[in-house]
Amino acid sequence: MDWRYIDYALKKGVLISINPDAHSINGYNDVFYGVLAAQKAGVTKKQNLSSFSLQQFETFVSGQKAKRPL
Repeated sequence: MDWRYIDYALKKGVLISINPDAHSINGYNDVFYGVLAAQKAGVTKKQNLSSFSLQQFETFVSGQKAKRPL
């Protein structure tokens, strides 16, 4: 995501997830660019799904599942 859209996403309640979107091991280091974009946009640890602990992540996923109809 272009860093200029991150603030808009955050205002809409979207958590940012930093990952390389790699389709091979050669693209793994591209996570660097996601980190740069997040830093430039001022993403905090609380707004970054990638920095959640396992317990925080599981709580988040449970909450998302609870919002969906059966």
